[in-house]
Amino acid sequence: MLTQAPSRLMRRPSGTKSTPKIGCGGSPSPHLVARAKDLPPGRALDLGAGEGANAIWLAQRGWEVVALDISPVALSTAQEHARQMTDRGEHITWESGDLYGGWQPTGHYQLISAQYLHVPRDQMAAIYPVLEAAVAPGGIS
Repeated sequence: MLTQAPSRLMRRPSGTKSTPKIGCGGSPSPHLVARAKDLPPGRALDLGAGEGANAIWLAQRGWEVVALDISPVALSTAQEHARQMTDRGEHITWESGDLYGGWQPTGHYQLISAQYLHVPRDQMAAIYPVLEAAVAPGGIS
């Protein structure tokens, strides 16, 4: 399911991607794999999800994933990749939103991944406390 943020939150034209991403058949971030491969599944938030390689990898391992990206185009592609690559695509919620424009995480997560999230230096102080508050007790970010 793709949920889209109100257009006032979008900072880039809707036809652009937020960052270059791995396409279908690509691999998840090696940093994510190294950190999460032995974790028990739980609830994960993938920030800067792009075309979905990290979210798909997590879902294949039993995680319930919220995948956020500013680009609805990238997320539509991600949904298609998930349909092609896993039977667990229903365990991924695709959300188009802008962290800098007011998007807020819902609930708590055992894992928050920001492998491809680019935070402008002047906005770090505002973004990181919001994300830190969303980490479940015992979770990692």
